[in-house]
Amino acid sequence: MFAFATIAEWTYAIIMAVVQGLTEFIPISSSGQLSILNMFFDGDPQAAVDFYFFLHIPTTIAAIVYFRKDIKEFIISWLPKNKETMPAQRRTTVFLIISMFVTGTIGLVAAGHLAEFSSNLLILGIAFLITAGMLVSSEYVLQKSKLHRTMDKLTPARAALIGLVQGLAIVPGISRSGATIAGGLWLGLSRVQATRYSFLLLIPIVIAGSLRDIVRMAQGTLILPSFWISVISFILAGVVGYLTIAGMIKLVQKTSLNWFAVYAVFLGVVLIVLYFV
Repeated sequence: MFAFATIAEWTYAIIMAVVQGLTEFIPISSSGQLSILNMFFDGDPQAAVDFYFFLHIPTTIAAIVYFRKDIKEFIISWLPKNKETMPAQRRTTVFLIISMFVTGTIGLVAAGHLAEFSSNLLILGIAFLITAGMLVSSEYVLQKSKLHRTMDKLTPARAALIGLVQGLAIVPGISRSGATIAGGLWLGLSRVQATRYSFLLLIPIVIAGSLRDIVRMAQGTLILPSFWISVISFILAGVVGYLTIAGMIKLVQKTSLNWFAVYAVFLGVVLIVLYFV
């Protein structure tokens, strides 16, 4: 299950952990960034995919800690005594479950191709351009829209659509947070509400995906670096992820998503040029 440790592995794992913690909650595709880094380090694609999923666990824990009050409200809203006093939390919970179900279905179908996607420069480049298109279009819709709904004002159909858009992020380079934030903005959520919905939706998605990895870890088939490298990477990704969530929630209140789109376009064009060169 755990491979041997080298200086190169320490460097690789620490950089990957920091990048995962930063980019999981910034709309520039953490899987895309990690795929590029893995090619730079000339790593094994399947081992990289396993490590991606492993590093998603601490960033999910970071999201749980940050949104602990929201999560508590979602849970207690389903107590019979709170039926009349917490309808907004109940509705939001239902919408998150619908989005998760749609995304999970897509993930189960496409997960087997992730290693193939993550090692192809052309696919990565096009995916980054798609991310940029999502961000720019959603920012345009936001500026034109006067709705600015809260999460509980979604509908089952809108929640399913957000889940469908998030499902596209199975392709490295298409940002999961970018896709869900864009989907929320397209459907009339405010920028902050769309961002919070995106981060909250990460939690059940990764928990569900992590169950498979826990089984593989128990079976000894999950490819990870050495024990201590994995532990340090786990902690580092979680801490950086928590700080990034806090910073991103504040940032989206006053910063256009178009700045992230510029970065995605630049990176996408570079990758496509490198593919043909």
